[in-house]
Amino acid sequence: PKTPKPHEVLILFIIGYGVRRGGKECWANRPSSKRNAAFTSFNKGDYEAAIPLYEACFMDAKTAHGDFSLDVLSSMDKLAICYSETKDYDQAIRVNEERFMKMSLLYGDSYSPTLSALHSLGRDYVSRGDFGKALSAYEDCLKKRCLALGASHKSTMESRAAVYSLRTRL
Repeated sequence: PKTPKPHEVLILFIIGYGVRRGGKECWANRPSSKRNAAFTSFNKGDYEAAIPLYEACFMDAKTAHGDFSLDVLSSMDKLAICYSETKDYDQAIRVNEERFMKMSLLYGDSYSPTLSALHSLGRDYVSRGDFGKALSAYEDCLKKRCLALGASHKSTMESRAAVYSLRTRL
Protein backbone atom coordinates (compact mmCIF):
# COMPACT_ATOMS: atom_id res chain seq x y z
CA PRO A 1 0.00 0.00 0.00
CA LYS A 2 1.01 3.53 -0.76
CA THR A 3 2.02 5.67 2.22
CA PRO A 4 -0.06 8.85 2.25
CA LYS A 5 1.69 12.19 2.12
CA PRO A 6 1.20 14.52 5.12
CA HIS A 7 -1.30 16.75 3.29
CA GLU A 8 -3.35 13.67 2.27
CA VAL A 9 -3.54 12.54 5.89
CA LEU A 10 -4.71 16.00 6.92
CA ILE A 11 -7.39 16.03 4.21
CA LEU A 12 -8.65 12.61 5.26
CA PHE A 13 -8.65 13.72 8.89
CA ILE A 14 -10.70 16.83 8.05
CA ILE A 15 -13.14 14.86 5.91
CA GLY A 16 -13.59 12.51 8.82
CA TYR A 17 -16.25 10.01 7.94
CA GLY A 18 -15.84 9.76 4.17
CA VAL A 19 -15.32 6.23 2.85
CA ARG A 20 -12.39 5.49 0.53
CA ARG A 21 -13.03 3.21 -2.43
CA GLY A 22 -10.32 2.44 -4.94
CA GLY A 23 -8.17 5.26 -3.58
CA LYS A 24 -10.91 7.87 -4.15
CA GLU A 25 -13.18 9.54 -1.67
CA CYS A 26 -16.76 8.29 -1.83
CA TRP A 27 -18.92 11.29 -0.93
CA ALA A 28 -22.21 9.41 -1.28
CA ASN A 29 -21.80 7.85 2.15
CA ARG A 30 -21.44 11.15 4.00
CA PRO A 31 -24.61 12.16 5.89
CA SER A 32 -24.59 15.66 4.40
CA SER A 33 -24.47 14.21 0.88
CA LYS A 34 -27.47 11.98 1.57
CA ARG A 35 -29.35 14.96 2.93
CA ASN A 36 -28.41 17.09 -0.08
CA ALA A 37 -29.43 14.35 -2.52
CA ALA A 38 -32.74 13.88 -0.68
CA PHE A 39 -33.35 17.63 -0.68
CA THR A 40 -32.59 17.86 -4.41
CA SER A 41 -34.94 14.99 -5.28
CA PHE A 42 -37.63 16.45 -3.02
CA ASN A 43 -37.38 19.90 -4.62
CA LYS A 44 -37.56 18.38 -8.10
CA GLY A 45 -40.76 16.59 -7.11
CA ASP A 46 -39.10 13.17 -7.44
CA TYR A 47 -40.59 11.84 -4.21
CA GLU A 48 -39.97 8.18 -5.08
CA ALA A 49 -36.22 8.87 -5.24
CA ALA A 50 -36.32 11.01 -2.09
CA ILE A 51 -37.97 8.34 0.10
CA PRO A 52 -34.99 5.97 0.48
CA LEU A 53 -32.65 8.94 0.92
CA TYR A 54 -34.78 10.47 3.69
CA GLU A 55 -35.14 7.03 5.29
CA ALA A 56 -31.33 6.81 5.37
CA CYS A 57 -31.10 10.35 6.78
CA PHE A 58 -33.65 9.38 9.43
CA MET A 59 -31.65 6.30 10.46
CA ASP A 60 -28.34 8.21 10.44
CA ALA A 61 -29.78 11.00 12.60
CA LYS A 62 -31.45 8.55 14.96
CA THR A 63 -28.20 6.62 15.40
CA ALA A 64 -26.08 9.74 15.85
CA HIS A 65 -28.40 11.95 17.92
CA GLY A 66 -31.26 9.84 19.31
CA ASP A 67 -35.01 9.66 18.68
CA PHE A 68 -35.86 13.26 19.51
CA SER A 69 -33.26 15.23 17.59
CA LEU A 70 -34.22 18.00 15.18
CA ASP A 71 -32.60 16.04 12.33
CA VAL A 72 -34.83 13.04 13.09
CA LEU A 73 -37.97 15.20 13.23
CA SER A 74 -37.00 17.05 10.05
CA SER A 75 -36.38 13.79 8.20
CA MET A 76 -39.73 12.47 9.41
CA ASP A 77 -41.48 15.62 8.15
CA LYS A 78 -40.00 15.29 4.66
CA LEU A 79 -40.57 11.53 4.65
CA ALA A 80 -44.26 11.97 5.51
CA ILE A 81 -44.64 14.51 2.69
CA CYS A 82 -42.95 12.13 0.25
CA TYR A 83 -45.24 9.27 1.26
CA SER A 84 -48.28 11.52 0.94
CA GLU A 85 -47.21 12.78 -2.49
CA THR A 86 -46.74 9.19 -3.69
CA LYS A 87 -50.20 8.36 -2.30
CA ASP A 88 -48.86 5.95 0.32
CA TYR A 89 -51.16 7.39 2.95
CA ASP A 90 -50.76 4.55 5.45
CA GLN A 91 -47.02 5.23 5.64
CA ALA A 92 -47.57 8.99 5.75
CA ILE A 93 -50.00 8.56 8.64
CA ARG A 94 -47.64 6.22 10.48
CA VAL A 95 -44.76 8.71 10.19
CA ASN A 96 -46.93 11.74 11.06
CA GLU A 97 -48.43 10.01 14.10
CA GLU A 98 -44.96 9.16 15.40
CA ARG A 99 -43.68 12.67 14.61
CA PHE A 100 -46.65 14.29 16.38
CA MET A 101 -46.15 12.08 19.42
CA LYS A 102 -42.42 12.89 19.61
CA MET A 103 -42.99 16.60 19.13
CA SER A 104 -45.75 16.61 21.77
CA LEU A 105 -43.42 14.98 24.27
CA LEU A 106 -40.51 17.23 23.38
CA TYR A 107 -42.21 20.61 22.92
CA GLY A 108 -45.76 20.22 24.21
CA ASP A 109 -48.92 19.87 22.17
CA SER A 110 -49.53 23.62 21.80
CA TYR A 111 -46.21 24.34 20.06
CA SER A 112 -46.81 25.63 16.52
CA PRO A 113 -44.68 23.02 14.69
CA THR A 114 -46.34 20.27 16.76
CA LEU A 115 -49.72 21.57 15.62
CA SER A 116 -48.50 21.62 12.02
CA ALA A 117 -47.71 17.91 12.39
CA LEU A 118 -51.24 17.34 13.71
CA HIS A 119 -52.71 19.29 10.78
CA SER A 120 -50.64 17.21 8.34
CA LEU A 121 -51.95 14.07 10.02
CA GLY A 122 -55.52 15.29 9.49
CA ARG A 123 -54.78 15.99 5.81
CA ASP A 124 -53.45 12.44 5.37
CA TYR A 125 -56.55 11.02 7.05
CA VAL A 126 -58.70 12.95 4.55
CA SER A 127 -56.61 11.66 1.66
CA ARG A 128 -57.08 8.10 2.90
CA GLY A 129 -60.81 8.67 3.28
CA ASP A 130 -60.88 8.38 7.07
CA PHE A 131 -63.02 11.48 7.63
CA GLY A 132 -63.88 10.81 11.28
CA LYS A 133 -60.24 10.73 12.35
CA ALA A 134 -59.48 13.70 10.10
CA LEU A 135 -62.23 15.79 11.68
CA SER A 136 -61.02 14.88 15.16
CA ALA A 137 -57.42 15.85 14.28
CA TYR A 138 -58.51 19.10 12.61
CA GLU A 139 -60.80 20.11 15.50
CA ASP A 140 -58.10 19.37 18.07
CA CYS A 141 -55.61 21.37 15.99
CA LEU A 142 -58.07 24.27 15.63
CA LYS A 143 -58.77 24.42 19.37
CA LYS A 144 -55.06 24.42 20.24
CA ARG A 145 -54.13 26.91 17.52
CA CYS A 146 -56.83 29.32 18.75
CA LEU A 147 -55.34 29.19 22.24
CA ALA A 148 -51.68 29.25 21.18
CA LEU A 149 -51.74 31.55 18.14
CA GLY A 150 -55.01 33.47 18.34
CA ALA A 151 -58.19 33.25 16.29
CA SER A 152 -56.99 35.44 13.43
CA HIS A 153 -53.60 33.77 12.85
CA LYS A 154 -53.07 32.38 9.34
CA SER A 155 -52.51 28.82 10.63
CA THR A 156 -55.63 28.98 12.83
CA MET A 157 -57.68 30.13 9.86
CA GLU A 158 -56.25 27.27 7.79
CA SER A 159 -57.44 24.82 10.46
CA ARG A 160 -60.83 26.51 10.66
CA ALA A 161 -61.23 26.18 6.87
CA ALA A 162 -60.26 22.49 7.04
CA VAL A 163 -62.84 21.82 9.77
CA TYR A 164 -65.54 23.69 7.85
CA SER A 165 -64.72 21.92 4.59
CA LEU A 166 -64.79 18.52 6.24
CA ARG A 167 -68.03 19.17 8.14
CA THR A 168 -69.76 20.13 4.88
CA ARG A 169 -68.63 16.81 3.39
CA LEU A 170 -70.09 14.73 6.23
